Amino acid sequence: VYQQKVVKEVELMLSDILYQAEPHLLIPGRFDEQTGTAVALFTISETLDPAREEEGALEAYCRLTDSLLDLIQNSPSPSLAPSRALLRRLRTRDLYSAVGTLRVRPSLARVYEGGGGGGGTIEEKVHDEILERFHALLSSSSSFSPPSSPPSDLIHVELTIIHYGKGDRNPVHYMRFYSHATGRRDGGRDGERGLARRVSPQQLEPCLLPQSFCSRKLRVFCKHRQYRDLVHQAFQSWCVAKQQEEEEEEEEDEGEVEGKEERNLAGRGGGRGEGGGGGMNGHSRLI
Repeated sequence: VYQQKVVKEVELMLSDILYQAEPHLLIPGRFDEQTGTAVALFTISETLDPAREEEGALEAYCRLTDSLLDLIQNSPSPSLAPSRALLRRLRTRDLYSAVGTLRVRPSLARVYEGGGGGGGTIEEKVHDEILERFHALLSSSSSFSPPSSPPSDLIHVELTIIHYGKGDRNPVHYMRFYSHATGRRDGGRDGERGLARRVSPQQLEPCLLPQSFCSRKLRVFCKHRQYRDLVHQAFQSWCVAKQQEEEEEEEEDEGEVEGKEERNLAGRGGGRGEGGGGGMNGHSRLI
């Protein structure tokens, strides 16, 4: 449920609200008993600074509740205007838009995680590629004329990884099971109870095993609805291009495998053709 589309849209908007307000929103820490004033004021990130614990950083951290949103909304400070505008969008349900989701295959993950396309995370690389396609569509579109240039943070790309606790591996292979029926017999000495044992892959029921133990998905969000259609087109164009690249790589891999098999067959045929009785000698060597 925490990966549901609307939940992620709201989560992303709340993150941006607090990120924009962080340098300007000051939280009081410990109060002086005599004067009744705060000993120090903290930004949101400074409440986690262990070096400022004596100034009341922990007390300030305990005040980080949902009331921060009310402080932002009711504050007249011009520096909090961007956060107030975004909070107004959130409360009027003018949410960010999820324009698409792509299941990341292992081959695509290896390309990006292996350093393909320069440095940075897979989210940063995909973001740059989609943004480049978006600007190309925007410059070539004659029917769409935005009132202003698109913001730099228009697109957000998020990689979601869900697994059973062991990544791509089957977690059952790392668990031990105890059998009451054979426990004493497996102990081996003086009726000791046997140790718990791992289950072999052959003992697992094939129909109950998932095809994959790890799911990777890329989700792309557009932060302004007026650009949603163009961002969606850029994302679809990027998906088609990646699918074509994967198909070409698969064809190349198949060609290399077929070529290797042909060379192996040719080598075996050449070995049998040397001298008399090559076939029997080859058979004997295999034995």
